[in-house]
Amino acid sequence: MSSLKRKKRPFFSSKRRVWLGVLALVTTVQLGGLYGVDQFLRVPAITAAAKTPEIKTVKESAIPADAAQVTFNPDRRFAAYISADGELVLLDSEGEKYRDKVGNVTFLQWLGDTDTLFYLTQGSNLSGYLLRIHSPVPTRIHTWTGHRREIINTYFSPYLEFLYMEFRKGDVTEVYKYDAVDGISRLPLGDVRIDHIEYDDKLDVMKLTTDSGEVWRYEHDRLYRPDSGQEGDNGQARPRRNSGADYPSGSGENEE
Repeated sequence: MSSLKRKKRPFFSSKRRVWLGVLALVTTVQLGGLYGVDQFLRVPAITAAAKTPEIKTVKESAIPADAAQVTFNPDRRFAAYISADGELVLLDSEGEKYRDKVGNVTFLQWLGDTDTLFYLTQGSNLSGYLLRIHSPVPTRIHTWTGHRREIINTYFSPYLEFLYMEFRKGDVTEVYKYDAVDGISRLPLGDVRIDHIEYDDKLDVMKLTTDSGEVWRYEHDRLYRPDSGQEGDNGQARPRRNSGADYPSGSGENEE
């Protein structure tokens, strides 16, 4: 009796085809996931179409030749000038945004790259104002009465929006701090005369060197003498006074 030949089992049986299909699907998903991770981690390519928008600046030709004072903000998007007849004028690249006779302007300066101008007017008293080019209504921040003051410098923190003003009144230096929430206050320097100031506008830390070489530090609304740890707690300075030369913000004396 002849033996029956065993039939060869098809290589691609239905069960094997199912398992091979599952394996192919899993492999495809894994490769797709790896590609997605690679694309996520890869530094984005800079396309030729992505360009930094051009900053529109105020042209020199927009300022009259007879302007008494002129100031541009750092990137020259805004300008301010005092006209020959004493008007304060604000401009952007599109033209004039504000014009008014605000008094005898003795100082004007843009606060960094912001749209805000700081200016002083001098009459019988000295007054300080802030004026935004896109909301052109002056805000008076303070009026100083009594002895005349000469402004030496301003220091502005764009991150915290603090404005410091350094004045010289005779032989005495005055430094005032302004912010929109708490208003204006005077640093308690007493009758000291400051030779120069260094200001970190990111940390809001001010280092003040006196004419005698003492180094004072102002931060977190406190004044310190880092070159002398013997005054006050933790080196906090107890400023010298000259017959009421220092006073808290909001007191009746802070108008002098």
